[in-house]
Amino acid sequence: MLCSQDVLEPILVEAAEAEDTVAIELGKSVSSVQDVGKEVVVSITNDEGQEEVRAKYVIAADGASSQVREALGIRTTGEQNLQTAVSVLFRSPVIRKRTGDPASFLYIDNPDTVGAVVIAPVDAEDRVAMLGRPLVMDRLPFEDIDWTAQVRSAIGDPDESVELIDARTWTVGAWVADHYSRGRILLAGDAVHVMPPYGGFNQNTGIQDVHNLAWKLSAVLEGWADPALLATYDAERRPVAEFNNAEAVRNFRSIVGNSGTGPRSFRQENFVHPGLDIGFRYDHGAVAGVSSVDSSWPVGEFVPTAAVGERAPHVWLDAEGTRSTLDLFGRELVILARHGSPAAKQAAQSASDLHIPYQSISFGPAGDYIDAEAAWADAYSVNDDEAVLVRPDGHVLARLTNSDPSAADQALLAYTGRAVTI
Repeated sequence: MLCSQDVLEPILVEAAEAEDTVAIELGKSVSSVQDVGKEVVVSITNDEGQEEVRAKYVIAADGASSQVREALGIRTTGEQNLQTAVSVLFRSPVIRKRTGDPASFLYIDNPDTVGAVVIAPVDAEDRVAMLGRPLVMDRLPFEDIDWTAQVRSAIGDPDESVELIDARTWTVGAWVADHYSRGRILLAGDAVHVMPPYGGFNQNTGIQDVHNLAWKLSAVLEGWADPALLATYDAERRPVAEFNNAEAVRNFRSIVGNSGTGPRSFRQENFVHPGLDIGFRYDHGAVAGVSSVDSSWPVGEFVPTAAVGERAPHVWLDAEGTRSTLDLFGRELVILARHGSPAAKQAAQSASDLHIPYQSISFGPAGDYIDAEAAWADAYSVNDDEAVLVRPDGHVLARLTNSDPSAADQALLAYTGRAVTI
């Protein structure tokens, strides 16, 4: 799915403004961000002059050219400029006419006309974008190119209705920041990674980043987790970004060729990548008892498993299919077990002792969910005396196999950053 920024942003703004804890400030720019020890001082410039905002932590999501990242001295690893490409925005019914589906993408590879480009839908009003590096860019200065003619050449119809809206160049990069934070300043989004757009991995990776960070930052601010927990943001998310970036580069190379010309062939993983989307695993950080040390996973398939570090599997909790195990996750630790599990009892006791918010969910007769017991036990591979602990972001924290208090305590110490091994 491709959603234009000018369509998506109003939706995000409306959702943010509905939250009592969010204030959106427009017409202001940040001139500096300084970690002064116990807080961060943000200097802001506006039409009325300067002002300062002080906070315990700051998340800097200030884009690929992040001034905050530069000021912190955080370097990046990868390629800054794989290609100078163009984005041509125009209005045309071509996608609907050619495919019958306004959401379809057209991938064009014609060395006799434009070369390799993508024609992608932007919205439901027939706005379309042509993305890539047409061959004409190697022959003519950008300002001398007739982009309406280039779009029609790509489409293969000199009479196709095309209303040119905008054309501008952009840089295809492929890099990941060497660190995701420094002190009380945390980086997110394009400030920590930029990937070729083939597959749509960069924005999805950024959303996953803040999903990982949000619960940890909340836990530290609420006081039940140690600030050391925030170090696991880098430990968990940077390997995922590096993996996704490598896949995006493979997709890019398959389309433009290693030399930028050819030969070319489309990778199936460019289009089908459920393993990359939701099959990533955390091998280091706020997890307990991880068996794997290899931060890689299949791209083209996703096999749900309740192994430590993995995304906890979906199981319907009711016969109507209206509530999933995934609906249980999001705000607190979740302890999943068969009713009467000693491991679950010990985990709940340890969480209470450490003042950790949690909910305990049981399956089977006398449990919270009776009918889902068999499906849940199969998906999570649990025995009667076991328990599976799931973090707010839906990833498995630990699997407890007995009522040994030290096992539960060690898992929850990792969960709160009090015994983090990175």
